[in-house]
Amino acid sequence: MAWLVKHAIADFDGLHPTRDPLVISWLQSRREEAVAAGCTSAEADELYTALVAFSVYIDDGTGASINDLLFDVDGNPVMRDGVQLRRAQRHFELAIAALEELGVKSSALKEQPPDDRVESLGLDIDLVKDKMCVLDYKRTKYAEKAREVASLRCVDRAELVSLLSKLLFAASCYPAGRPWTNAAWRCARAEFAISDDRVVLSRHAREGILRWACALEGEMEHGVPLAHGAFPSFGSAFCNAIYADASGNQGWSAWCLVGDTVHMCAGPWTPDEIDDPSFIIAEKELLASTLGLVTLAPIGGMKFVYQFTDNTNAEGAMRRLSPKTRRMQLMIERRSEWMLENGVMESAERITSESNLWADLGSRDAVLEVERQAHSLGYKFNLVVSPEDWRETSTWRRDLETAAHSPATSMQA
Repeated sequence: MAWLVKHAIADFDGLHPTRDPLVISWLQSRREEAVAAGCTSAEADELYTALVAFSVYIDDGTGASINDLLFDVDGNPVMRDGVQLRRAQRHFELAIAALEELGVKSSALKEQPPDDRVESLGLDIDLVKDKMCVLDYKRTKYAEKAREVASLRCVDRAELVSLLSKLLFAASCYPAGRPWTNAAWRCARAEFAISDDRVVLSRHAREGILRWACALEGEMEHGVPLAHGAFPSFGSAFCNAIYADASGNQGWSAWCLVGDTVHMCAGPWTPDEIDDPSFIIAEKELLASTLGLVTLAPIGGMKFVYQFTDNTNAEGAMRRLSPKTRRMQLMIERRSEWMLENGVMESAERITSESNLWADLGSRDAVLEVERQAHSLGYKFNLVVSPEDWRETSTWRRDLETAAHSPATSMQA
């Protein structure tokens, strides 16, 4: 359906080229970006210079269009009832017609003609405010249900999973709240002896669900900025990159470049950490990235951080905020809180191990070699100490032990 709609609109746009100077200028810049990215002509038409975007999710279709005035290929205005038409309106009509060719009848009661604000899939998308928010009635319902479940010690498994699924959806507009569901998900998936359909909620689970209720009721800013302009390009004001790495049996490091100075933090693993089989490499990589973030971002005055790691599990944990291991969940929850408190936004990025050279050297007790190479390139070098309360992985172990022996969770062993 999406393919048919987009191709019907592309055919129309080919016969009605834009005459708007702003759109023409935008298209030229997009073509240049497509060339720089190495796109073929077909890829450029689809990904860079199309005047419409359209997607289908099950039985809902949503589109966005350039809204310039319409002219035919000869430059004549396209009129209807004495009024010149706009492109977005014709795109809307063409989408409905294309679907009807497949025998799919659009519901007139659900149709939303082109506007600066639409409701789609439970979300309020507002181009004037440049924000995406959960619809108000859904926020109210989710908050009420969260408060109800948070007041219980035991809940139906299906009821808990239903609520958590709704909160995962809401997390698209409240990303900082994603880790708050981790403890409750652990309870929902645990094996215990009460019954097959009842779940014991730990204190941490109830606290996380209650935090969601408070956020949905207005304690946290509602919504997220739309993609355009939300995260600046590297080199913009207050935007920088941090590279981190960890070795299994030696140590960790992270570095960034601020002005003409390379700043690095690094350290060895303790014998206990090396001998601990539960402290897996993905957790060490995530800890290295976390230490780099909380240590180096303040030094560089960073509010936007491109965080580079060569470990896909650590990258996934930072990007989706939904790691699998308990230790990584605790780290993600704490670093998310730190980012929220300090107004720092992060974009997790993948880098190959072969390209992550200085972070790799620093993690293998070769900080002096990094310093030598930095000086040879004309940079100053500054070795800094990470905050001790973040460095001690025994903190994570204590949290794990406390949770494991709490009255609510001991029943799930």
